[in-house]
Amino acid sequence: MANTVVVPRPAAAAAAPGRALPAWLQAAPLAAVFVLFFLIPLALIVMVSFWDFNEYELLPGFTFKNYLSIFEGCSSNADDWCVTFKTYFSTFKFCLLVWIITLLIGFAVSYFMAFHVRSSTMQTLLFVVCTIPFWTSNVIRMISWVPLLGRNGLVNQSLQSAGLIEEPLEWLLFSDFSVVLAFVHLYTMFMIVPIFNSMMRIDRSLLEAASDCGATAWQTLWNVVLPLSRTGIIIGSIFVITIVMGDFVTIGVMGGQQIASVGKIIQVQTSYLQFPLAAANAVLVVVHRADDHLGPDPFGRYSQGALSGKQPTRCGVLATGNFLCPVRAVHVRAYVGDCGAEFSGARGWLDLSAARTVVALVS
Repeated sequence: MANTVVVPRPAAAAAAPGRALPAWLQAAPLAAVFVLFFLIPLALIVMVSFWDFNEYELLPGFTFKNYLSIFEGCSSNADDWCVTFKTYFSTFKFCLLVWIITLLIGFAVSYFMAFHVRSSTMQTLLFVVCTIPFWTSNVIRMISWVPLLGRNGLVNQSLQSAGLIEEPLEWLLFSDFSVVLAFVHLYTMFMIVPIFNSMMRIDRSLLEAASDCGATAWQTLWNVVLPLSRTGIIIGSIFVITIVMGDFVTIGVMGGQQIASVGKIIQVQTSYLQFPLAAANAVLVVVHRADDHLGPDPFGRYSQGALSGKQPTRCGVLATGNFLCPVRAVHVRAYVGDCGAEFSGARGWLDLSAARTVVALVS
């Protein structure tokens, strides 16, 4: 009788590392870092904002004195704004102007590098070029504007030599203009990086589908690229607005110590050991920023009537009148998968030129 050789089956593959751990245990390290370096410091700031203080020490307790002193005199002076309102308005003005300018520049640069530069090597090279200003410190980059914008600087001398002006322009330096210019120079990169990252993740077949449907370049940009780049726009906006709101060095240097901001007030209060008062101002800033970040998303509203003949939106780019325009099946599949419920019943599209229905195999 022939001997039967029994070959043992290989043992089951070991589970991947970490798969056996419960989800809460996997998230515990990052959660601990978040609690230790964000929630606890924030709680301490809120707690200190209710303390009292004198010239020599902090007095633990619970009082609204710090918050009342911030708005002291604001209710009695109805004809003119108090110092606090003027300071917060100046800070919000800088945040708005810098956000708009950096968003326009960042979106334009990111769009060019993502969709008009075909070579990945050239994209990397241009991206490195954008980071060159970060090779020097912020202070050096700020001071570099002084010889250019000063009363006897290069800009004024060039304009006077060309006969365009008779007297030097005083508003070029130590003004709101110079502060906004420095902010844009310093922080535009914080807007470019997340927007560029979002645009590189956009499926190029969506752009082809919009083009096949007859959408113009502007319609494709507004209805496809912009909504799909909203994550990068939101992240970049958080970076820029948060940094500008807390900055006090740039405003001090480029504003000639003549322009107030919330960050500058907090810095002065901490230098005089008025920590509870500075903490109260910081809490107000955090509350304002949280209210903005948790507010309604202006990029999250898309048309629910894609086939109703209304102006096409992100998912409505496929619609021409009341019918789906003729596009290749791969494009329809991409749009149906991306738009979800709005095209969940789309099993075909109408060939408008031949006026006949063509069945599309859409999964």
